Parts: sequence; C-alpha cells; structure tokens
Amino acid sequence: MAATHPNLAVMHCTALEPVEVYNLANNIITDGMYVNTGTFTAIPIALGTTTTGFLGAVTKLGTLIASAKGNSDNINARDLQSVLVHDTFLKPLLTYANTVANHNLAIINLSGFDHNAQPTKHGVPPAPVISNISDKKRADGEAKINLVKKKKEAAGTTKTTPKVNLKYSVRTTAAPATATSVWVTQLSAVSSTDLILTGLVRNVDTAVQVRAEDGKLKSPWSTTYNYISRTSASPHPTTTPTTTPTTGTTTTPPATG
Repeated sequence: MAATHPNLAVMHCTALEPVEVYNLANNIITDGMYVNTGTFTAIPIALGTTTTGFLGAVTKLGTLIASAKGNSDNINARDLQSVLVHDTFLKPLLTYANTVANHNLAIINLSGFDHNAQPTKHGVPPAPVISNISDKKRADGEAKINLVKKKKEAAGTTKTTPKVNLKYSVRTTAAPATATSVWVTQLSAVSSTDLILTGLVRNVDTAVQVRAEDGKLKSPWSTTYNYISRTSASPHPTTTPTTTPTTGTTTTPPATG
C-alpha cells in the first residue's frame, strides 16, 4: 500500500524566522544540492559569490543576524533579508528538489532540505568533547575552545533525523574541579565558532566544561578540561614615582585600576 503522506522536501521555517532561514540556506549550499550536483544537475538558482546571487544573499543575512541585537535598523534589515532569501531563493529551490526527488527520501536529504510535513523530534544531544583550548591568534587573556567535530555522513547516506544546529554554553571554575566547586557561566547559547573565553589570568589553572543545547534539550556537561592561560586580560596596576618640581620631593601615587 502506498504511503498516505509520501516523502516531500519541506522548509520547516517561515520567512520571518531569520536564523532558521539562514541555517537552512547554508545547509543547502554547504551540504546539499550545490555539493551533490551529480544528482541535482539543473539547479534553477545560480550559487553566485559572497556578494552576489544566492550565496551573497545568505552571506548578507548572516551578517545582519550577527549585528541585529539591540539595533532596530539592523533588525528590520535582517527581517527583510530573511524574506528575500526565503521567497526568492528557497521557494524555487524547494520546488526543484521535490521535482528531482519524486518522493525519494535519500534524494530529498541530498538536497539539504528536510523531509516530511512535520520535523522529527530531536533527542537530547550528546555531551560535546573539548579537543583543546588555544590562545593562538587571540588577544591577551583570551582563548578559544575547540570541540571534536562530528564526522560527516557519506554522500548518499539517508539521514535518520534532520540536521540539528546546536548552540553551546560554557562554564568554568578553579581547577581542580570538585563536587563542591562553584561553577560560573561564561558563555550561553552561542555557536561552536564563538566559544571564546575572555578575562583569563596568566598562570591560573581553570576547569572548563561545555554543554550542547537544542532549544530546551540540553546535553550533560562535557568532561572537564583544565586550561592554564599564558596571558592576562590586563596588566597588574603599576605606580610611577613623580618628582615635584618646586621641592624635588619624590612621591608615589596610589595604584589605580
């Protein structure tokens, strides 16, 4: 018996959900039909460059999303750009994906779109693994947390769940961490590329944990990673002796900062 609801490529986002629109469009570009051109041989929308066409529109949307917080002009521009990406680019690409796939689940997943009328509910994400923490090319007192990357599925593999765009939170405490340690949240719900610790003090041993988040679903905290900073966020206050011209008396002003 044929399925009552055959597989269809779907968007699972409206034009006024800019983050979801950006994530979907980026997935189609980096992991979907623009990569799988052997299957999608006549894509109706040219990819363009970072300043033109589909890629240019998506790049601009990402920039506006990053700069929108607290800026009403950028919020309006972001929402208009989201509508543009959704209506001008994603809609015709969706139609094309369904024409090529013809209800074939594997081909739908190769397109970068999700399948089925309702998104599959995600489970609690697994705890991330910290690969290393590095101060390379960072400002004094900063270090970037790098996570172990999940291996990409081989081309043509049928995905059992939609792609999840996780956010991450970071907490720290003095190392070594114990059962009674008081943890302080340093970062909350940021992307994996934004895991930047700041305000670190040289030679201070800090215990770090990361948690993955899919909306309200939160992973356990990662295994603790201890990091000793090689730089400080700011130098210790110093005092400079001064000489009073009239008396020749040398005084030392109080330290500030």
